[in-house]
Amino acid sequence: MPSRLHCKNGGVGDGSLTFAIPVRDPRGVADWATVKDLIGVTVRSLTAQAGPAPAVVLGVSPGTDLPRLPDQVLVVDVDLPFEPLPEGEGPARWEAIRADKGLRLAHALAAARPQGHAMVVDYDDLVSTRLAAVVAAEPDAPGWYVDSGYLWDGGPFASVKATGFNEVCGSSLIVRADLLRLPDDPSDPAHLDWIKTILGSHKAWREYFTLEPLAFPGAVYRVGAGHNVSQAEGIARRLYYAARRPRELPATVGALRPWASVRKGFGA
Repeated sequence: MPSRLHCKNGGVGDGSLTFAIPVRDPRGVADWATVKDLIGVTVRSLTAQAGPAPAVVLGVSPGTDLPRLPDQVLVVDVDLPFEPLPEGEGPARWEAIRADKGLRLAHALAAARPQGHAMVVDYDDLVSTRLAAVVAAEPDAPGWYVDSGYLWDGGPFASVKATGFNEVCGSSLIVRADLLRLPDDPSDPAHLDWIKTILGSHKAWREYFTLEPLAFPGAVYRVGAGHNVSQAEGIARRLYYAARRPRELPATVGALRPWASVRKGFGA
């Protein structure tokens, strides 16, 4: 774990925002057609910013079948050896995930070379349309974390997560790009530990980069679909388990919001 970096406004951001999406190798995905559709939905969310137009970059395996994407999206081929993820939830599996995700992001961001802020977004999540405006208003800030957001399983309701959203969802951190120390050559093994620790996992970012919380719900974490590595519970399952624990049921139900009232703010 790197030591904490005490980041202050440094006058180096240009007010732009770059979204970076690491896309898994289709050979390791059971239902690529669904994932392909989700990528399209996510990219539409990213490009629906109410502020300055963001850049979007995807790190993908060569030959990946992608949806039709806007011209502003940069697709970077990252030629990594394909190996199925280790079974189970042990250290070997998460080490493989961090290496794959980190290298895809490192190559994508090295190609995009953001001059402002960067945000990593999982290929099935959505983000607030207000993010680019926040970055443009404070171009020198180290960054922000999404403290509150929504969980959504594709159904008619989303569930509010009022605090700690960044602890459960990787699409939750905006960092001034110079602080990421992006290597010129991500293939150099000397950079691998940094790439795995910082780009391969979102867990260290809030403390390491001393980020500030966003003042509004910043992202939607898509859960319960079975295609992502986190395997987070869907809304119906959460209600089912809450119903079996009556003390939890009022809070669980009280967190529900109609998706129709939420979606516009996330470009969906």
